[in-house]
Amino acid sequence: MIRLSSPAKWILTGEHAVLRGHSAIVFPLHDFSCTLEYHANSMPLTVEGQPNGLNSFVLGLIHQITQDLDMVLTGHITLSNTIPIGQGLGFSASVSLNIAKLLHALDCIPASRITTIAKQCEDIVHDGSSGLDICGV
Repeated sequence: MIRLSSPAKWILTGEHAVLRGHSAIVFPLHDFSCTLEYHANSMPLTVEGQPNGLNSFVLGLIHQITQDLDMVLTGHITLSNTIPIGQGLGFSASVSLNIAKLLHALDCIPASRITTIAKQCEDIVHDGSSGLDICGV
């Protein structure tokens, strides 16, 4: 079993300024987190966890990023999330970072690509991102 966790994030200032090349101040917010547990097996990948509606979102994101990497991930993922969704605290960034860290833990990508792959996941979710949320989580 592989267990990965990433915190929420909080942007003090500069959330939109970074899109124009300016600075921002972002912090990890450890009061909330998203945890992903991966159990290897040879069955098609499944995801379960709370809240239930996230399962297909996470599964779709993993399928798209692994397809882009020309690989197939099998096994089972259990997701546990306490990050409020849709409130700007970085749920999708936390999930994206956990996916990238999982691919590294499975020797699918080198450590040097974790941030790049996490940002690619965020780009899928938000149709392009600054990468600030990934830095925060």
